[in-house]
Amino acid sequence: EIDSDTNIYSSSVEMSYSQPLLKNAWANGAQDFLIAIQQINNENFSLEQKKNVLSMLSEARNLYWSTYEKIVLYTIFADKKEYAEKHLGSQRTRYNVGNATVIDTLSARLDYLESIGLYLEAQTDLARIMKDLSLLLNVPIESLNIDTARVIHFADLPNSPVFIKMVEKFDPKLQIFELIHKKLDIQARQNKNQFLPDLRFNLEYNRKVTGSNIIEDFMTFNSNAVISLVIKYSFPIKSNKIKMQKTLLSKQKNKLD
Repeated sequence: EIDSDTNIYSSSVEMSYSQPLLKNAWANGAQDFLIAIQQINNENFSLEQKKNVLSMLSEARNLYWSTYEKIVLYTIFADKKEYAEKHLGSQRTRYNVGNATVIDTLSARLDYLESIGLYLEAQTDLARIMKDLSLLLNVPIESLNIDTARVIHFADLPNSPVFIKMVEKFDPKLQIFELIHKKLDIQARQNKNQFLPDLRFNLEYNRKVTGSNIIEDFMTFNSNAVISLVIKYSFPIKSNKIKMQKTLLSKQKNKLD
């Protein structure tokens, strides 16, 4: 600042620093709390998307093996129908030469009719599930190639730790559950911190320089530094206590054993 009448100028610098020591101190500040919660929300969102993708893959995998089963059953019932048809022809030939009775022929015909029913049912089931698989994969039915000649091996059941890791890999529900518990833990810690007194360390510093454009060597310096500790405490209202208790209850319900 410059006074036009006296040509005396002045400039000042002011700095202040305030650090909470109890309430909202260190990692319990409002911004730290929001950042921690947002990070958990982002991670939870990613896991939810992963869960949706894995759910679709699991549905496709289950439908593939169901189709595999229907193809095998269709092949079995087709072979059974062919065998029943040949057996019926054989019984009719034997009946014509007098080596079989009418009962034998009727029994063979009944077996043949039953095999046709099972064959048609397997054919219908196969057509339906092939259509479902093509819609899920968004490909034409003609392009589906289920290799039923491949040999299937069943691995031994894993132990508990390995099984849990496999579950976490293919189904992130457990990880989402752990994130919910972590989020509740942060909220409970933040709620508890709000009951502490507001103790702050304050540091203020200001420096003022005064000089003149007319008088040489006329310059003064004024410096001032203030250090203070300020404590405030307000009794928590009932709603805050209820909020904290609800958070602790939710955390207890979501506790992992």
